[in-house]
Amino acid sequence: MSEEQLKAFWEAAEGNASIREKIKSSTQLKAVWLHDGDVDTQKEADAVVEIAKEAGFTITVEEALESF
Repeated sequence: MSEEQLKAFWEAAEGNASIREKIKSSTQLKAVWLHDGDVDTQKEADAVVEIAKEAGFTITVEEALESF
């Protein structure tokens, strides 16, 4: 929904082991979390959006893709 929500989600993920594990275990998102891969598929973006939603954040697929 906004860049602020996206930033807040990634900050929350850094401080929350449960969110990090969900990200790492979702398809190729381990590369995203470690920022060492080129992951830009719809599947990974959808997973990030869903994880963010579960954690109380509202982000779009487009924002997720841009954050990879």
